[in-house]
Amino acid sequence: MDKLAIPSEQIGSIPRTAELIDAYKLFKCGELSYDALCDIA
Repeated sequence: MDKLAIPSEQIGSIPRTAELIDAYKLFKCGELSYDALCDIA
């Protein structure tokens, strides 16, 4: 069976809210749990 090629191109990053950006920073510093980050995301 031949593979179907689906043309695509990168269009940039997904917009993120300020709340999500701040939450990710807290997560990286160890001040927010992964579960809490997922709840915000």
